Amino acid sequence: MQVIAIILIGFFPLQFKFPTSQYLIYYVSYTVMTVISSYYLLGFYKFYRQTELYTEIPKTVYGKYTTS
Repeated sequence: MQVIAIILIGFFPLQFKFPTSQYLIYYVSYTVMTVISSYYLLGFYKFYRQTELYTEIPKTVYGKYTTS
């Protein structure tokens, strides 16, 4: 969802008819926002992938505790 929102924000100057003199500052800010968002999304993805390695084996079998 966030990726779609970032892509749509890129079209704001065209949709709201910004003056062409403001395009440069807008797209520089947009690029900075995109880089920062990508950095954090990649970090969250790596964290999510890492947590899959730490699945806990349940200590119960059919509701009863094992004796090991």
